[in-house]
Amino acid sequence: MDLDQAIAILKTIKKSSTALDEFLHVDLSLVAADELDKFQTALKVVYKNIYEGNVSKEDIRSKIFTA
Repeated sequence: MDLDQAIAILKTIKKSSTALDEFLHVDLSLVAADELDKFQTALKVVYKNIYEGNVSKEDIRSKIFTA
């Protein structure tokens, strides 16, 4: 899985919490148990790319939580 695929997967579980001033986050509780591995792998791909300096955390947030 590449970074673009991981971002596309994580976009499907983005959520806003109105209790926390519209705090945007990805919510793994929205994922069916049989698909959890795919979403965890997507998170690993994203974090690995951030750790390696290939992309910034801000860029990832922008790609996941906008349009």
